[in-house]
Amino acid sequence: NGNGREYFVGTSLGEPLLTVNLVNGVTAPGVYRVPLSTNLAELFSYAGGVNPNADLSNVMIRRSSPTGQHTLMTYDFTDAFENEKMAMLSLQDRDVIHIEQSTGLD
Repeated sequence: NGNGREYFVGTSLGEPLLTVNLVNGVTAPGVYRVPLSTNLAELFSYAGGVNPNADLSNVMIRRSSPTGQHTLMTYDFTDAFENEKMAMLSLQDRDVIHIEQSTGLD
């Protein structure tokens, strides 16, 4: 299923990178090492795009604090993508991203 894969994105040798775990809902799930300025849309692009049944209105992000505590957030990527005034979510080191997927019975 590809969950054990690791990807490095960035062009500058020695550039600090964030480590983000993209669990599912994309073409290539896995652990991504991305530049510090990466946002959620860019991460999805690096991962080959989202799956057709991905529910982008219900993206779950587990964010860790430096003290080891975790915060669980729900992010409406569809709303952010369609509303140019809304800032796209910036990633933080050790974010875990899970995209809910619809299970339609077409």
